[in-house]
Amino acid sequence: MKKVIRYLRFSSLGQSNGSIEAQELCTDKWISDNCAELVDTFVDVGKSAKTFERPDFIRLQEFVSKHHKTVDYLLVDQMDRFSRNAGDALTMIKELQKKYKIQVVSVTEGITFDYEVRETFLEQGCSFY
Repeated sequence: MKKVIRYLRFSSLGQSNGSIEAQELCTDKWISDNCAELVDTFVDVGKSAKTFERPDFIRLQEFVSKHHKTVDYLLVDQMDRFSRNAGDALTMIKELQKKYKIQVVSVTEGITFDYEVRETFLEQGCSFY
């Protein structure tokens, strides 16, 4: 069974479609549809995605460095929950996959990022902005 962690982020009250509850529902559905097991959830509330300097994202990175052998996927509802900077996002995605063998999945957008497929990785990276 595939093991997943998920990252949820909510930065302001004006983001009603990006609520933590809505993100949980979307990622729960992916987990169920893919017969996966949720290992842990990381949540940043009131934090911008302009950088990765967010308390629970930092905790997520620490978790991954210690437990990467037990995690296959990092789920996000949409890529803008992960990062608002396409270059930084692609760099982080590549690091997670290359260093830790974890793939990032944008469940609502139906994207599983794979840096080993160059054309697909660049195409998918450009599509989320």
